[in-house]
Amino acid sequence: MPQSFARLSAVHGGTYMLNKPDIQVAYDEETGRACGATSEGATAKGKFVVGDPSYFPGKVRKVGQVVRALCLLNHPIPNVNNAESVQIIIPAAQCGRRNDVYVLGTSFTHNVCAKGRYFASVSTTVESADPQREIEVGLRMLGAIDEMFVNVCDVFAPVSDGVNDGAFISTGYDATTHFETTMRDVMDIYKRITGKDLDLSKDDAAQADTSG
Repeated sequence: MPQSFARLSAVHGGTYMLNKPDIQVAYDEETGRACGATSEGATAKGKFVVGDPSYFPGKVRKVGQVVRALCLLNHPIPNVNNAESVQIIIPAAQCGRRNDVYVLGTSFTHNVCAKGRYFASVSTTVESADPQREIEVGLRMLGAIDEMFVNVCDVFAPVSDGVNDGAFISTGYDATTHFETTMRDVMDIYKRITGKDLDLSKDDAAQADTSG
């Protein structure tokens, strides 16, 4: 994917900074608008900047937390007809919660782990002081777990739409595993930048006004 983005960037006259350390968003001293990204003394300039919340301290707010368990298995998830790829949503109402619990399963057939091995993740929005307990209902569905890595992370969202300062910030990843909310976020950012809805039935990118 990085190589594909790099090629598209070159085709459309852009500058691609790959694997650069300590990237900082650059702001115009007169207008205060985001105008590029700086790393190792070099700045790639643009009409606006798009990035995740980690690049914009002071322009985001915490909106919650997500707990995720990444699990390695030596068997497919039980009771799913030996499916090598599966997505399960446990409704909040069925487990006494306010938020759903998401279970994702995939395997060596998708080249995400070694042959004969399986990968599963269980995630949800944190509601208590004991996040790992909140995903137990999903973990029980996995059967025997060889290794498990649990992480709790904060979720941030932008405090403004970016139209005035040129800083178009995505919302942090939530607990969902189907990417629906992520796609909605991408389409929302596109509309904030261009002023119109994304229409994939035509070459929207070529017609978009991204002058900012």
